[in-house]
Order: sequence, then C-alpha cells, then structure tokens
Amino acid sequence: MSLWDRLKGRTQRADPANEDLSQEVKRSISESLELIKLHVAFSGKGVYVASAGAEGKLMDAARAFESAHRSYPALPMLHYAWASALDLAAQFRTAKTEMESLAECHPDFLPARFALEAWDQWESPFRHPEWSPSNPSALPILARKVQTAVLLPVRDGYTPRAALFLRDAAGDFRNLQLLSSARIDITTIISEITSPQVVAVNARIWDDPSTPYPLEALDFPLCQRGHSDRRKYQYLCLQENIDFAIIDARDRLLLNKRLTMPPRMRQVNQKLLNLLIGSDGVDIPLDKAAGDRWYSMVGRPAIKAHQSRLQPSDIQY
Repeated sequence: MSLWDRLKGRTQRADPANEDLSQEVKRSISESLELIKLHVAFSGKGVYVASAGAEGKLMDAARAFESAHRSYPALPMLHYAWASALDLAAQFRTAKTEMESLAECHPDFLPARFALEAWDQWESPFRHPEWSPSNPSALPILARKVQTAVLLPVRDGYTPRAALFLRDAAGDFRNLQLLSSARIDITTIISEITSPQVVAVNARIWDDPSTPYPLEALDFPLCQRGHSDRRKYQYLCLQENIDFAIIDARDRLLLNKRLTMPPRMRQVNQKLLNLLIGSDGVDIPLDKAAGDRWYSMVGRPAIKAHQSRLQPSDIQY
C-alpha cells in the first residue's frame, strides 16, 4: 500500500486527483483551477496574486473546493485544497482553522500536519507552478532556478508535488528521439556520514548505453520545520512517481517524463519521511548573505564529504 493510500485510508489509487468524483465536482474543480490560473501569474521574478481578499475572484475558487469537500468529506486532499485556496485568497485565519479541522479529522494526513507545524512559514501549493507530463515548455519561474540538477516544488492540479529538473547547459543531449526513449534510473540517497545530513536524488540516463549520463540533486531537507527545502522533500516522500524534465541553455524543454519510483527509492523515501516527521533539523539562515556564509562554512564541506565517499558507480538503483 502506498503512502498516499495509507494517508487516505484507501487501498486503490495513489493520486488523489484521480478519485471517482462526480462529473459536477470534477467540472467545478477544473473551473476553479482555471480561475486560479487567471489570477496567479508566474514569471522569472516571482509569483503575483491578483483578486485576493474576501470579495476577490479567488474566493470563488475557495468556495468551489469547499463544496467539493462537503460532497466528499472522507477525502482529505479536497479539504487540504480548500484550506490552500483560502490561504491564496488571503483568508489566513480561516485557512488555518480549516487546516486544523482537517488535521483533527484525519490525524494521519501528513500534509496538514506538516503545514501546521510551521504555519507562519507554510506556503499554499497554489503558489507553486503547475507542472505535469503534459507541459510543452519550461516555465520561466522554474527555468531560472535550474542551474544544474535540482528538486523543485510544483503542483499537478491541486496536488502538491516535487519534480526533478536538469539544466543541459553544455548541449550533451543532441538526439532528442533517443533521449525520449532512453531508460532512466532514479533513486534517493541519505548520507549517513555528514552533519548536517545530505540527501541526494540521483539519476542515470541511458541515452548512450556505453556512457550513461549521471546527475545528482543535493539538498539539506532536515533543516528547520517550514523551510522550503524541507517542504519539497515532504512532497517527494508522499509520491509514487516523479516528474523529470531537462531544459537546455536556451530554456527549451528537451524532455518531460513521469517516472515510476522503483522499490529502492520508495524504501529510502520512507526512511526520509520518518526523519522529516521526527527530526527538528538544523537551522539554515534565511537571510541570503547569512545563508551564503552558512553554505560556504557548513553546507559545502558536508556535500564534499558525501561525494568523496560515494562515487556515481557506487550508487545502487
């Protein structure tokens, strides 16, 4: 049984967006997502929210998710989407009340628990760009964050997720037809020897069977509760699959594929999830200057220690 299945108390379907909702509720949710798309703009500079407030258009989206939740109270993700839409509409007190109600009604639903453990730093998933295997091009707000390989928070419809992105700055992938059909291995690794603890998402692209392309996205997810890096790994640990995209030097999308997580990756993610639940983590300065100093003095040495002990050929997928 998947993590999402256990969280929902169901034995079928890991993706809460694919529940057997009525056509009327599906249509209402679809219209709400379109409304959010009209009033939440993403650019290379950030996120811009229009028509928030009690009388704003975004309250129509929140009311639609409220109605969907009332129709299907046993599905916690709909309640989570309602609270998230309220937060987007700047109804912060009501959003927190509903998130608390969700956590009380469904104590095993971890997204609500994670949101409440650091509410002042929590961010509505509707502030994440929408990303799925159907995206035809790279989004500016994502592209500007992709320098090498990086895990980023996104959403698919109203479901928060984490996706892996790679920047092909050197033009290593020239045969896109071969790339699209290539086998891709992927796994998560938790370093046992570093402090702070390094976590890596490693992948290997078999576009050239003689020399597969290795990539590594490194982070410190066991940072303070509420930190954005911690949040995206909370998403990752609740997924059964992961979107993987490659962007070239001109921000063109070369590959966009949804990968099923292999058993080894799911096992490591379960271990990481337990750490995210139980560990308060280390404080990473949020101020950029202080954060840069912390990374230079603490973060980079931890990454080098991790990489010195684990070569790409040592990784088991």
